[in-house]
Amino acid sequence: MAPLKMRAAISLLMLLFCVCSGAAPASTQPDISTEPQELLRDMVVELRGALKSMEARQAASEAKAETPKVAFFAGLPYGYTHAHSQGWLYLVWSQVTVNVGNAYDSTTGYFKAPVRGVYVFRFDITNREGGSVQLHVFKNNAERVMLRESYDNGGVAYVSGGLTLLLEVGDTIMGQIPPGSRLYNDPHNHSTFSGSLLFTV
Repeated sequence: MAPLKMRAAISLLMLLFCVCSGAAPASTQPDISTEPQELLRDMVVELRGALKSMEARQAASEAKAETPKVAFFAGLPYGYTHAHSQGWLYLVWSQVTVNVGNAYDSTTGYFKAPVRGVYVFRFDITNREGGSVQLHVFKNNAERVMLRESYDNGGVAYVSGGLTLLLEVGDTIMGQIPPGSRLYNDPHNHSTFSGSLLFTV
């Protein structure tokens, strides 16, 4: 029963209760009106309790529905991504597989928090021809973590890492690589950036 219909039923029962409890003519016969009055009163109490429970469930359901769903997974362009000697390179993870909530921008490489909450992020980076790989992760242009791995024998250099952060609305997360660095990616997703909202705060 919908809350509006239940309220109408309670109002009707209260009206009947008032009618039944009205003054009756004096009589020497036993008063038999108390039983239906008590029944109506019990029904009103029961319906009021059910209405409160229904309204609480509805409020919880609406609050849950309003919580945004945020999750994304994106990789670097296929082939090599180079940071030339002139300066640092902002990474744009353009191969997007998942972007629920559209909080990740595949044109800038930035993740932007849509709500205040706790988020988890993961980075995987690869240089197929060895050497070293290095990634610096920034929150609002302030460095929060650096990932680095070296391989001196010409093999594949690979490193992964993650972080969990409390973000305010509008906070951004992005990655950069230093001058002279390069990363590799292909359809097997060797260099990726992913994240999701754990819960709002």
